[in-house]
Amino acid sequence: APEQYRSLATYYGDQHTTYVQKAAEERKDWERRSQNSAGIMAKYPKPADSARNLYEYYMLKASENGALEAKYSRLASPDAPVNAQ
Repeated sequence: APEQYRSLATYYGDQHTTYVQKAAEERKDWERRSQNSAGIMAKYPKPADSARNLYEYYMLKASENGALEAKYSRLASPDAPVNAQ
């Protein structure tokens, strides 16, 4: 039903926003940690690497949730095909 699709679209839209915010925080952390290089004795993975990996993960999840939001928004429209995938 269209209202169920709208509900799903809202949920995935909220998730998309949350992941974009988390990615922005990790981006700042990544940039901050990139300034601090410990040199040759640095442990691996470096804190900057961990922040970069989290940033990339959050951006991936934001992209996936954005695509699902768009899909369910299309399905919620009154002129959507009945068997749309």
